[in-house]
Amino acid sequence: MGLRDRERDPGLPALAGEAHLRPPDPVELAELVDRHLRRPEAPRVVAARWDYARWKPGISMTSVFAVRFEDGREEPVVAKRYVDGKDRTLAYRPRNEALLESLCERLRPRALLAERALSLWVPPGDRVLRGLPVFLDKKKTCNLVTRSGLSPSGSLKRRKTEFTLLRFKPERRAVYRIDLRLRPPSGTPDEKRKLVLAGRILPPPELARLVGVRGELARAGGDDLALPLAATNLRQGFLLERWVDVTVFAPDSFAHAREAGAALARLHALAPPADARPVDAGISGDLDALFRVDARLGKAPRAAPHPRAERLTFCHGDFHPDQVARRADGSWILMDLDLLGVGDPAFDLACWIADAIVETRRAEIEPAAGDLLEGYRAAGGHVPGARRLAEFVAAELVCRAGSTLRRLERGGVDKALFALDAAQRVLTEGT
Repeated sequence: MGLRDRERDPGLPALAGEAHLRPPDPVELAELVDRHLRRPEAPRVVAARWDYARWKPGISMTSVFAVRFEDGREEPVVAKRYVDGKDRTLAYRPRNEALLESLCERLRPRALLAERALSLWVPPGDRVLRGLPVFLDKKKTCNLVTRSGLSPSGSLKRRKTEFTLLRFKPERRAVYRIDLRLRPPSGTPDEKRKLVLAGRILPPPELARLVGVRGELARAGGDDLALPLAATNLRQGFLLERWVDVTVFAPDSFAHAREAGAALARLHALAPPADARPVDAGISGDLDALFRVDARLGKAPRAAPHPRAERLTFCHGDFHPDQVARRADGSWILMDLDLLGVGDPAFDLACWIADAIVETRRAEIEPAAGDLLEGYRAAGGHVPGARRLAEFVAAELVCRAGSTLRRLERGGVDKALFALDAAQRVLTEGT
């Protein structure tokens, strides 16, 4: 599902006094799906693989598993465990129920196991991404494609349309590849002609905001920095982008740092709209709860939140190595602009640098930032002063300390301790 493969530690919540939020283990999950979600005519569910975790202390634990059927096919299933009583608020019938049922061939859309405070669902049954069933309806998406002028009316073989899930974060976003089969022109051989698009599904308010800021980016001259926007359905909360063949990089690969810095400098050079939403550059409010897993984390010095913005530019908002890709012609593009907004350019730079420090386990800015800042500066970017950049990087390292625990990473306590210590070293280096 496009997510990084990580080793997980299901016991972390118990260390913070929240054993009731422990996620199901893969064997248990496979049994629950087979018993409560599998349709009678579908092959038996025989195994599950744990692919994703998000722990919200005192609230919930969300996990995604790839379940495998007897015939070898895999499908994603979400398991969300709530604090006692929360699950009762989920017993409702959403819109598009008939459509949703038709889209879920092997598994039922959802099951609520109140006695376990557990909710199970497949991606089209996501309560927040309510546009997913409409997006996955071949007729409706094909109609949007033709209405938007991407293909002439009557040119699409609707039944041949294929959706491939590329990335899924429950209740946040889903990204699909859409392969649409085209009818050949009259009198020509029936060749297999295709139109390929990307589909991005978000909560409708977030999608509306994103479409607005993407429009401002295009008007400011940043069209070539993003995938071409092809069509939108604001009511349902999804958009279509033209598919571009690109070379993508792993989230722990920093070999393209110079090129990434140059692309970021181009983004930061564009004049942002006055009313665009600021990027979320704060430190999460649940760190104290997460750090209860180990007394050392609670006692460790903690760097201050990000400094106040001194100047505002377009900001990517989630700038990591896997968010910069190379086109076939050698040009570079920014991916996953869901958090695009305005903010201090030091925030984007600090995101990358903090990643490099955590991945290399080397608590120094220069090795982590050298190539990135070189490319940024060469493309006209104004590099923040050493102290200011260090303050942003330190704040991001504190965020990384929380993230490793929120994702239930194995060895998360040691990783969090390193990130907090690295933040202090970075601040000392920046003085």
